[in-house]
Amino acid sequence: MEYLVTTFYKFTHLAEKDLPTIKHTLETRARQLDIIGLTLIASEGINATVAGSREAIAAYKPFLEEQFGELQFKDSPSNKQPFRRFKVKIKEEIVQLQRTDIQPTGNEPHLSPAKWDAMLEDEDSVVIDVRNWYETKLGTFKKAIDPKTWKFSQFPQWLKKSNIPKDKNVMIFCTGGIRCEKAALAIKEQGYDNVYQLDGGILNYIEKRPNKNFEGECFVFDHRTSVTQDLTPSQKISRCPHCGNGGELRLVCINCHVEYACCEDCQAVKTQVCSKNCAYIYTRDHAAINS
Repeated sequence: MEYLVTTFYKFTHLAEKDLPTIKHTLETRARQLDIIGLTLIASEGINATVAGSREAIAAYKPFLEEQFGELQFKDSPSNKQPFRRFKVKIKEEIVQLQRTDIQPTGNEPHLSPAKWDAMLEDEDSVVIDVRNWYETKLGTFKKAIDPKTWKFSQFPQWLKKSNIPKDKNVMIFCTGGIRCEKAALAIKEQGYDNVYQLDGGILNYIEKRPNKNFEGECFVFDHRTSVTQDLTPSQKISRCPHCGNGGELRLVCINCHVEYACCEDCQAVKTQVCSKNCAYIYTRDHAAINS
């Protein structure tokens, strides 16, 4: 089966008392359409990546817009199952900056992929990747600064120490655009007036302008691990069984002898096994031999 994966978000007020009902409504319709994926809801809005047949996704989109109003969907095909099941989680935030007081309105400047490329040529522009280090190592924009954060909530503190001049045009980007909505406001809090975000994030950019100024692949938070410049699942990068990040080193498990992908960091320090189950079996049998 070929899946169509669609990702979307919207910052909109949802009454906290209504969140359980919204959760149930989403679960019921997804079950009817055989939709899988992950949806986060909070009083600040909705953030989701879901998948299903093309017909199912086509039917799910108008249902979602009936619930939440107009949405911007970013679609990509997948020949592998990107999720095991459908799940809705009620959270404090739909993107974890740990700042519930920051409420994006969508009115901050957004750049289309074409305008983004034009501004990249401006010497007065600074480009910042607001994703985490394990995402940026798979691919990023030319001349982008990598904050090397472990989690999004570390970004404001990094910015304080960055010494980026306040008069620069600050261009920010992320996977689908949601982190930039909050990051833009956090950046302006620190005195930067000219902050621009890539509309629709990397996913929208490579759909419109593949193999231009974004180099490499784009990390995604599902079983595809990353997508290529044509938005199809990566053929070289898979989820590392030890840390969950993307890896492309091909190793052979010393327990079951199956080839698996591993990241460079774990290859240096972890036992050469393809799963937690193989790690348990190998450790148990190795201990028995040496006892």
